[in-house]
Amino acid sequence: MKILIIDGAEASRSRYLSMVAEVEGCEPLAFASAEEALDSCQDGTAPDMLIVSHSLPGMTGLELLRRLRELPGRAEIPALMVGASVAKDIRREAFALGAIDFVSPPVDLQELQARVKNMVARTERYKQEAETADWLAAQVKRATGELIERERKIIYRLAQIAEYRDPESALHPVRVSHYARLIALTQNLRPNVIDSIFAGSPLHDVGNVAIPDQILLKQGKLTPVEFETMKRHTLVGYELLHDKASSLLETAATIALTHHERFDGCGYPNGLKGEQIPLAGRICALADSFDVLTSERPYKPAWDINKALAEIESCRSSQFDPRLVDAFKSVLPEVLRIKEQFSDVNSGPSKIHNAIAALSAPATS
Repeated sequence: MKILIIDGAEASRSRYLSMVAEVEGCEPLAFASAEEALDSCQDGTAPDMLIVSHSLPGMTGLELLRRLRELPGRAEIPALMVGASVAKDIRREAFALGAIDFVSPPVDLQELQARVKNMVARTERYKQEAETADWLAAQVKRATGELIERERKIIYRLAQIAEYRDPESALHPVRVSHYARLIALTQNLRPNVIDSIFAGSPLHDVGNVAIPDQILLKQGKLTPVEFETMKRHTLVGYELLHDKASSLLETAATIALTHHERFDGCGYPNGLKGEQIPLAGRICALADSFDVLTSERPYKPAWDINKALAEIESCRSSQFDPRLVDAFKSVLPEVLRIKEQFSDVNSGPSKIHNAIAALSAPATS
């Protein structure tokens, strides 16, 4: 353990050096001035402890402590200060600056050595606790990573439902997920939030498992009764995914529930308005609508890009958050690249499987 001794009196430095050298595991290093000691802390490895006199030539011991605390990685170095016992202001300031002991002259070397041993033991204990805390943090990080990986695999499995229910649009959830991520990246969100939106977006229509094929795959317009049945997919999706113990699944559940809400409050299932609609839901609503407009469906042909963009622009502030419409337009070149990459044309089982499998990995890197 490296201990710096700073004292302007050579005799005192020598006595302290000899005393500290007798403490097992300690390596004393002496300086005649605070300036020399401070330079060593800046240029060399950090000391483990200081024994510093208050009265020094030039910079005082208190100023040394103050300057030391300002250096990166040096704020927690324990210090023992030697100073006059009658100087209460000095003692108070020393403790305020982080000194953990104060000794008054004349110094009893045996007593000083005992205090140094106590400080050494305390420092060693803190180091061990810090190492244990680092180890525990690493274990928590590893366990959390494993949990998130398992959650992503669950989402990957659920996303494959689209392949079996509607093979002609099996890559729709993949495209929506990537579009949503691109929009989310413009919103100054934390990486884990962006990852949750990316991972949760493919499940926006997972509630379709409860919708009969004659409605889900109907060639023409839905009747009012059929549309009411279709609306249930938002509630079913939420019930399937809702899990407060998992932020990732909870984001997916929120998206499933709210991606058909409208900015003007005329959406479903709850008629939420404006920013009452969670951001993840607003983002997915826009991503989903663009992909539906530009993709062929049993009830409609695919629209060209310009027509779809004009429709989205016309629905600014009514169906869509106007701020997100602008964000979407700003990432349009990348959106079109994703659309081409994950086209439903010639999307055989292998292409679908690989595209959906990619959703199980984080996307913010």
